[in-house]
Amino acid sequence: MAEVGYRLNFARSWRPRAFKEVVGQTTPVQLLANSIARDIYFPVYLLSGMRGSGKTTVGRLFAAALNCERLVDFCAGSCQWNDLPCGACRSCQLMQRGEHPDFIEVDAASYTGVENVRQIIDEAQFLPVVGRKKVYLVDEAHMLSKSAFNAFLKMLEEPPASVIFLLATTEAHKIIDTVRSRSFQLFFDPLPFDTLADYLIQVAQKEGISCEREAVEVIAQQSEGSVRDALTAFEQAGVAAEQCITIDLVRGLFGLVSFAAVFDLYHALFVRDIPRVFDVVSEFAGQRRSLAHGWSVLVEVATGALWFEKSLLMPNLRAYEKDFQRLIAAAPQGFFARALDLFFKYELLLQKTQNQKQLFERMIIACLEFVGGSGEVAVQFNPVEQVKDSKGAGAPVSSVPLVQAVMEQPLVETSGNVNTEAEVWKKFLAQVRPLCKDPILLSVLASGCFQGVDSKVVRVMFPKSFAFYQELLINARLLWQPVLEECFGGGATLLPFFSTEGEDAGRVRPVAGHDKGPTAELVKKNSAKVSMPVQKRKQMRGGTAVDISDVNAWPTANMLVGLFPGSVKLYEE
Repeated sequence: MAEVGYRLNFARSWRPRAFKEVVGQTTPVQLLANSIARDIYFPVYLLSGMRGSGKTTVGRLFAAALNCERLVDFCAGSCQWNDLPCGACRSCQLMQRGEHPDFIEVDAASYTGVENVRQIIDEAQFLPVVGRKKVYLVDEAHMLSKSAFNAFLKMLEEPPASVIFLLATTEAHKIIDTVRSRSFQLFFDPLPFDTLADYLIQVAQKEGISCEREAVEVIAQQSEGSVRDALTAFEQAGVAAEQCITIDLVRGLFGLVSFAAVFDLYHALFVRDIPRVFDVVSEFAGQRRSLAHGWSVLVEVATGALWFEKSLLMPNLRAYEKDFQRLIAAAPQGFFARALDLFFKYELLLQKTQNQKQLFERMIIACLEFVGGSGEVAVQFNPVEQVKDSKGAGAPVSSVPLVQAVMEQPLVETSGNVNTEAEVWKKFLAQVRPLCKDPILLSVLASGCFQGVDSKVVRVMFPKSFAFYQELLINARLLWQPVLEECFGGGATLLPFFSTEGEDAGRVRPVAGHDKGPTAELVKKNSAKVSMPVQKRKQMRGGTAVDISDVNAWPTANMLVGLFPGSVKLYEE
């Protein structure tokens, strides 16, 4: 397969030279072969698909087959369609050397303007020199400007009988509708995982490279269905290997997080082994690839676990069947569905933040909220959006809460004895007081109105104006969480509510026994400070409430309301 004369890289030396050598693209190849067999040609073919899936290669093969001298034999039935192009005739040899006068390949990423398109239109008027058809292959066609596309429309709709246009693109949605409607579209799908792994094994055997099947499967998986990416990565691994391409070599070479480490991380979460959790995260951060890759492996294992719960196994995770059996047996019910929701909320933040390790650790520790002290799933929460500071830095201004802050949620009845449990809350406050050196934190806790306990979830109502101190409450969790579990039992979780001003404010009262002394004075002072802007706002008359429930339409308003609770109104002067 290799080119004669000098050593080419695998992506070029293993480029197919006949339809039968194309891997995993049966449908588009068959459609083009049928077009040749029936002598039915469309003026424009739109080849769309992911990178490295064979669009440009198949376009070149189609152009070579159109002008191949054995085309007559194929039409007569003396040879098979997959034997085209023959590679031996004069036309095919010119194609292989890149010297065919009737095949013009245009890089639309470099020639995007109207003038370039007009040049193509002028040249298309001339008849072919060697073959039956003149073929233009426009690679990365989506890069053409709108003006260039508009100039191209008439030619694409009614080209000369001897001209065929092939448009190759990785982003078909960027091709304007008027061009797509004039095209015969062929879709090039990513290669299936097993097909790509088998192809790499075949390449290894013919190139004389020793490799482990597991290592090849990892390369195929990381290539995401791209043959070119897989061949490039495989060749790189072959250069790095002394004797055999091993799984450890591949992971070390490309900085991949092992599935074994991810399974270990999940098990550490299930038993609340915090030191081990941080050790594994540190190992992730030590890899050469970003923690975003660790995120993708976490998501893949969690998705595989959801499949396994339904007695299904993802094709690329078949080697980990026993690991999934142990994982599902140890996992709390509903853990992976909740964890996936959390992971996807962090995806964009991980891409933007300059402190990936810290944010990744917060994400992992947040998963502990889904694992109660006795293994049950605890309440869920949402991360606070990341905003830029005044200097434009991308660091998060607000941390991700470790407890759920529920805004304006109505009170619910609890099944326990509220009076007895309220005494336990008083006991909790009494035990926290000597441990806490921050008077502001004490005032925040003392301002809470105990609502009850339901399934070890301690519900406490705070004034909505105190939502500003939510961060303070979260950061002090290591101080009050052990006391909370001592008073309400292992696995207890604090669930704070923040009531609205006005009708709900009357329901917020400090717990009995804590309305006197220095703490009560701090409550009054802080309440006055926070509520002063509220009083000023009440003096303003009129105003129309704005509905910002559509997060996509009002992203900034929702972010501000999340950080500074309140409502949005429109005032006219």
